[in-house]
Amino acid sequence: MSAIVGKNGAGKSSLLDLVTEIINKSYGYRFVLIFEDSDKVLVQTNTNVKFDFEHEIFSGIFTTFYYSPYLDFKNEKNGQDLSLDNIIEKDLDNINDIRKSSEKVNPLQQLKMRNWIRQMEFINSDIGKEFSEIFDLPTSNLNKITFTRYLIEVDHEKDEIEFDNTPMGFREIIQFIYNKTRKEAEDINKNRPKGFSLVKLQKDLLKNYFLMDFLCLFIIQMEKENKYLQEGFIDNTTEFIKNSKEKSALESFFN
Repeated sequence: MSAIVGKNGAGKSSLLDLVTEIINKSYGYRFVLIFEDSDKVLVQTNTNVKFDFEHEIFSGIFTTFYYSPYLDFKNEKNGQDLSLDNIIEKDLDNINDIRKSSEKVNPLQQLKMRNWIRQMEFINSDIGKEFSEIFDLPTSNLNKITFTRYLIEVDHEKDEIEFDNTPMGFREIIQFIYNKTRKEAEDINKNRPKGFSLVKLQKDLLKNYFLMDFLCLFIIQMEKENKYLQEGFIDNTTEFIKNSKEKSALESFFN
């Protein structure tokens, strides 16, 4: 990694601008040598370069990286712009098109979300794993998925949900799906034969956890006082339960 350093006004940005301009105009060149002699600037380029350093030969194609905000106000350059200004601009490029309910998304939340995605992509990439091994970076639980499960009132002796505001017509079906989801969770955890695929086990558990979390959230919303739902009812409750006994909890929920 190389860096251009110097006092204010020494010409760091001018030199960086010169390098990127030469590279842009010289397609196929792998390196640029710039020498300054008084008021003269000599530029030398070549299509193949090798460096002899500590008895090792390094060769390859190099990519230009720059991070000076100065170049944000110049014409676009080839290479990877790592400046914070550029990252923020890309993260907020469509914020006016994204809406949360009836309000615009908070820019800070949008930036955090984009940054989390960027971190997860890097951590799970091949180069990210190499960085973690070389620099011993902490990676455990950085990309762990978590869900929020809302607490609902349950009579544990009867194992029944204690409904208050949920319309009567919905209660039997919700209780049926709740019981089926819990039963499936018990079966998944009990039936773990030797050689059971860990990937399949995690998929089954994730699906079950997600369904129960969503069901609890659904119950919380139904339990809120809502006069528009007071007369709600379902005509085919008995038929629904009969036809759903052989189906999974997830299939029953979507049916």
